[in-house]
Amino acid sequence: MLGFLMVAVLSVALPDQTYTGVPFNYTITSSDPSYTGTVHVTSSDTNSPSFPFDYTFVPADNGTHTFSATMATAGRGFDTQNQNVTATDVANPSITGTDVMIVKWNPSLVRGFTFDHPATVNIHEPFNVTVYARNADGNIVSSFTGTVHFRVTPGLTSLPDYTFTSADSGQHTFSLTASMAGSMGMTAELLSDPSTGYSTSFEVVCPDFSVTAGNTGPMCPGGGDPTVHLYANATGPGPIRYMWQANINKYYWVSDEQNPTPPLPGSYGVAAINSDQCVATALTTVAAKPAPAPATTSSTTTLCGGTVTVSLSDPSSYSNYVWSINQAGAPGTIVSGQGTPSVVVSPGASSGVLIVDVSATYTPSGCSTVGEAGITLHPPLSTHITAQPSACAGTTLTASTDYIAGAQYYWNLTHAQILANHGSTIDFKPTGDGDVDISLSVTSGGCEAADSAHVTITTSAAITQQPESQTVQPGTQVTLTVAASGSVQSYNWYEGTSGDRRIIAGTGPSLTTPPLDHSTSFWAEAVTSCGNAQSDTAFITVSSEPASERRRAVRH
Repeated sequence: MLGFLMVAVLSVALPDQTYTGVPFNYTITSSDPSYTGTVHVTSSDTNSPSFPFDYTFVPADNGTHTFSATMATAGRGFDTQNQNVTATDVANPSITGTDVMIVKWNPSLVRGFTFDHPATVNIHEPFNVTVYARNADGNIVSSFTGTVHFRVTPGLTSLPDYTFTSADSGQHTFSLTASMAGSMGMTAELLSDPSTGYSTSFEVVCPDFSVTAGNTGPMCPGGGDPTVHLYANATGPGPIRYMWQANINKYYWVSDEQNPTPPLPGSYGVAAINSDQCVATALTTVAAKPAPAPATTSSTTTLCGGTVTVSLSDPSSYSNYVWSINQAGAPGTIVSGQGTPSVVVSPGASSGVLIVDVSATYTPSGCSTVGEAGITLHPPLSTHITAQPSACAGTTLTASTDYIAGAQYYWNLTHAQILANHGSTIDFKPTGDGDVDISLSVTSGGCEAADSAHVTITTSAAITQQPESQTVQPGTQVTLTVAASGSVQSYNWYEGTSGDRRIIAGTGPSLTTPPLDHSTSFWAEAVTSCGNAQSDTAFITVSSEPASERRRAVRH
């Protein structure tokens, strides 16, 4: 049959809390009722008179023994603190037990101090501070008769150690005087225990110390005026130091001069400090002189090649003009006009924004200021009309130009009717009452280009004067005349009847025959590039019969 060796376990049972100096009971218990070992008992409170010690359990304990102890230490000042008690088997240190309890300071003990005094006091004027001796619960310990040690900041009356009396009933009033301004303070603590020290503070002010501030402004917005100064004057005992500061346009500026020159218009603060560390402050604002940016005008706000003229809108209010090309924009060159209210600028690029700056003096205030003009740049725009130079009346024609995406096309024609408009291409028909003049305007991105073309219109011929038939004597020369409308290029005469072109008789609007000895006939054809016209046949009868006989024969 097997046997087992039982290992004892120790445990410590403390009350939840206790006060320093007040005895309390606690137990140490072994899990083995027959335990007779020796335990070493310790505490985290090293100032307790009850620890450490050893105890050997006896059979009569039955594994449990009750002890009495007193704690001596809690937390700093008013604070509580957890303290533990640990029991360890001397023969086997692995057998151990511990417990924790809250230890509060005994209410009869002074664990700190509080104060009653004005929050603000005047320099060089006595004031009272009442010091209260309090226990850990915050109550006044009226029976306190201990000695208190004081520490004060430089500039306050020093206080000697003071022993409270029973007549004080835990509180005593002291008189102090501040010889320096600013935040002052004092600390009270038990002479025997610096951990009981508590402090207070108060502001020492100087009611008779003040400062005024001003300036000799206004000044130009850009600053840099050596004739403008800040000034400050303080009242009260010296010597006095001055400290100016400002935060203007993200620019932090300081000066320790009494009357410095400000860098820019704006608000400036000054602090005056005397030998007693009294501080007085004041503000002053330096006004800005008027300096409006010069307004500009441009010959165009969109430039498609060439140059642009930029001018001041109100040149009479400005002087000392200096023109420049702003490097933040497209490159360019001042061609002419530098030093005058108007300049001609040539861009160095065909895209982007050309920024022209002008620095000028605003005459009413004498301040320098800057204006600008922005011109949007585009590549030069061009267009060319393609159309046949001549055509016959009544034919359908086409005129076109290069296609540009997004462009607008504006066509205008004389003596013609537009049949179809496709933007960059149109179909049209001449009306026949004259040559056609074509004009085109193209716009794109604010740019414009134009072109024109002329189409010569040829009309077909029509006989307006027929050659006349005649009867002549033999040997007579006959002159025949024809006329035609239209763009007649030439007239051709033929001997024979109309349409018979076998015998060419001559050219021109008139034909004079050689002396005729026989009857014959002639006709004429008017020639144009758009079609020919044939005249009627002129019959020439050659007869030797006198004309009077021919007339008589006709009457009969």
